[in-house]
Amino acid sequence: MHIVSLHSRYSNFDNSGENVVVNLQRNAFQELGCDVTYLILGDEIYSPKLIRRRFRQFLNFTFSFDAIRGIRNISKQRKIDLFLVHNTFPNMGIFLLWNLVRLKIPVVVVLHNFRYRCISGSHELKGSPCYKCKQSRFRIPGVINLCYRNGMWTTLAMYFYQLSFRHFLRKSQAVVVLSEYAKRELIESKLLQKARIHLIANGVKDRKQTLSRKARFENKCIFFAGRLESSKGIHLLLDAWENSPLRKQGWELVIAGSGSLHDLVIKRQSMDESIIFLGQLSNDEVLARLSCSTFFAIPSLGSENCPTGILEAYSLDIPVLGTDMGSIANMINESCGLLSSPDIHGWNSLFTQIQGMDFKIYNYFNPKLNWTSSYDIVRNTQSLVSLFSNILKRNSFMIK
Repeated sequence: MHIVSLHSRYSNFDNSGENVVVNLQRNAFQELGCDVTYLILGDEIYSPKLIRRRFRQFLNFTFSFDAIRGIRNISKQRKIDLFLVHNTFPNMGIFLLWNLVRLKIPVVVVLHNFRYRCISGSHELKGSPCYKCKQSRFRIPGVINLCYRNGMWTTLAMYFYQLSFRHFLRKSQAVVVLSEYAKRELIESKLLQKARIHLIANGVKDRKQTLSRKARFENKCIFFAGRLESSKGIHLLLDAWENSPLRKQGWELVIAGSGSLHDLVIKRQSMDESIIFLGQLSNDEVLARLSCSTFFAIPSLGSENCPTGILEAYSLDIPVLGTDMGSIANMINESCGLLSSPDIHGWNSLFTQIQGMDFKIYNYFNPKLNWTSSYDIVRNTQSLVSLFSNILKRNSFMIK
């Protein structure tokens, strides 16, 4: 069984969530002895605005020359039995989706976001949850509100890409969703039959914790790592921290990442010595800082799918503070963290709850158990392999 895995990076930073998962899955496939060839293209959206570069991006988005050339080269060397498709936007665009359907080779798609239903991909608009396009058959509110990068042309491009992607999903043999919430969303969309939807969560490696729970509790550190954008709720976290009683008890809010709200974080850091901003870190640096934190914070205001940060926190036995919405609400329970409503009052209440917490209460949390039961990368990758085998067996039977 020869699998070709396709992935387009949103960002060339190795520690973006999808990139981390794809890299870990690659290692898990090798550990399981699977025959997988990878075709991964980088995203240059954040590079200087040169006309030649932009024109090349447009070609990749529409005709996908690099991706199609890569698939052609692989197929000349080896027979391809199945495609495993992760992110396709922006470097594996519309023509590639049509081409994969035309090849008549089984396709399994992993949905990392909600772009098939929401132009922004996260059910978030200008720092607030938004579900307007769920009630609109043609998702016109997303176009009117310029939901992709706040631009008319980028939004229109994403809209037409979305139409092609929805058709591509209907033609695929199976779609893998990463959480119960994502599964409910896809079933509700009525894009494809329920039998073709498979729930297999992302996973991470087992991380060895070097600090005791007592030491981590005494560190008094709440850690955020991610994109500094409104959809990730960083502004909400900062506003709630401004009035938090934890600031006067020696607690620190440590932030790592980059994005459009970088200047806001710098400004708040200059006004509050309890805020520590580390900038963009490598994945190893993020894990090192996470391992000695008391809590990991994920205040997202959009519908996260299966956040890698939560999985890494669980693998390191770190409890998580999260917003009570989307997949986060399903992933965090009383044994592994605390949930807040998606507003400043909810996070203020959560910080007050932490203020009155002693080590006996903190020691009740057991996040590692959640990783063991649900988010082991090798076990979850084995579930993918079993799905592939069943699809190929079914196809073989139909051909006979």
